[in-house]
Amino acid sequence: MKKIVGILLLSILLTSFTGCSYGSPQTHTGQAVSVSTNIETVVAERKSAMTDENKAASNTIKEMAVKNSSDKDKGEAKARETKPLDGLTVCIDPGHGILTKKVKKTEPLAPGSKVMKAATASGTTGVVTKVTEESLNLTVSLKLKKALADKGANVIMVRETHTCNMTNVERTDFWNKSGADLTIRIHANGSESKKASGVLMMVPGDKYIKDKDMLLKSAKAGEYIMEGVLKNTKAKSAGTVKSTDLTGFNWSKIPVMLLEMGFMTNPEEDRLLNSDSYQNKIVTGITEGVEKYNSYINSGKKK
Repeated sequence: MKKIVGILLLSILLTSFTGCSYGSPQTHTGQAVSVSTNIETVVAERKSAMTDENKAASNTIKEMAVKNSSDKDKGEAKARETKPLDGLTVCIDPGHGILTKKVKKTEPLAPGSKVMKAATASGTTGVVTKVTEESLNLTVSLKLKKALADKGANVIMVRETHTCNMTNVERTDFWNKSGADLTIRIHANGSESKKASGVLMMVPGDKYIKDKDMLLKSAKAGEYIMEGVLKNTKAKSAGTVKSTDLTGFNWSKIPVMLLEMGFMTNPEEDRLLNSDSYQNKIVTGITEGVEKYNSYINSGKKK
């Protein structure tokens, strides 16, 4: 009996040790799995973070590209902005000029006319400033050139220096062939009376010119420019004259007008005409008139 009990106790002890020997490896294996799982989690999280960073960088690049594209479009749109005088070509004729060679003394007043007139003229001189008319005309004309060009006009100049050897017919032939839509002749007036004053507008009469459209457009240009000059300078108006005795009108094939800015033989007007601020007012007035004229001829084209 004691022998049987001993055998049973030995069996129980062996079973207990065997259970322990299998339990330990299972515990270590569980720890290995846990470590492996942690590494995979870290790697996955890092990959996710990198993906988010890449997405953020990509979005930033896209945003920059969109902004640059938008800025470029705005720049191009600004460059394409229309100006009031786009498509209009204006010829500016600064009256007179210094001759450096001999030219014809006389020429026909109009095509086919037997009436002869002086081919050139020297102009007047400031009674106070002693500035010559040709110089004043050029100064104002160059300012006008810039003002019209800034508004989008294509500007052609008969002269840009003090010298000019063209006769009146040659000047007119120049702007007839230039492709200009309108010619603006810039002059200053003179009189034996020092009291004579005011802005005078001259436009072509119909004695020699039979082109009614040209006459109408010349009159409209003169009207609008006169309005602009008087408004900006507050000067006295000497009126508007339809002239038939100007060679530069009678030979012209395109709309043309002549602005006498004031009397250089009048002490007060001579000082004004030769001041920078007053010249700017004249130029502003002419430019406003040309804008109005351009709107007028464009409205006629749409009809």
